[in-house]
Amino acid sequence: MDPFLARTMIESLSKGIDPLTGRVLPDDDICAKEEVQEALLEVLEHCSIESTEQYLLRLKEEKKAQRKERRARNAQRFFRGSDGWSEEEEYELLQMRRNGCNIDQIANYLKRPPNVIGIRLNQLQSRPVEEKKRTGSTPNRGKPWTKAEDDQLRAEYMEGKSMRSMARKHGRTQGAIESRLNHLALK
Repeated sequence: MDPFLARTMIESLSKGIDPLTGRVLPDDDICAKEEVQEALLEVLEHCSIESTEQYLLRLKEEKKAQRKERRARNAQRFFRGSDGWSEEEEYELLQMRRNGCNIDQIANYLKRPPNVIGIRLNQLQSRPVEEKKRTGSTPNRGKPWTKAEDDQLRAEYMEGKSMRSMARKHGRTQGAIESRLNHLALK
C-alpha cells in the first residue's frame, strides 16, 4: 500500500470518518470512540510521512519562495521598470518592434520588465495618427516630475486653470496632469 494513502486513511479514522466511504462512523464503531481517535492522532504525530495539509502547505511555501526569488532577480535585471519614458526610448521601442524583436529582447535591452514593455507598446500603437505625427506638443512626456513642477502645478490648480492650459504649459498630456494632481492629492 502507498504510505501516503495509508496516512490519509488513518487521518480519516482519527476524525471519525470511514476512509473507504467518506461517511461518518456509526457510534458503535471502535474508531468512533474519542480515546481511539486520540491514539490515532498521537501515532500520526510521529509519522514521517507528511499529511495532505502539510504537503499542500509546503507546496504553497515553496511557490511563495520561488515568486520572491523571481521578483528579486527581475528587480536586478529590469531595474528601470518604474522610470519615466523618454521620447528616444519610445522611438527605440517602436523601431525594435518594427525590426522584429520580441518583447523579451526589447525588455532585456531597455532594462524594463516585459509586461511594462507590452503595456507601453499598446499605448504607443493605440495613439491616433495625428498625435503620433505631432512633435513638440508634449516635450516632457514620460519625464519624471520635479519638485518645482509640482509646486507650479499646485499653484495653477489652486488658481483654477484648465487642464488644457496646464497641460500646454507643462508640455504634458491632460491625462498626465490629472494623474499628477491625483498623486499630489489635489483631486
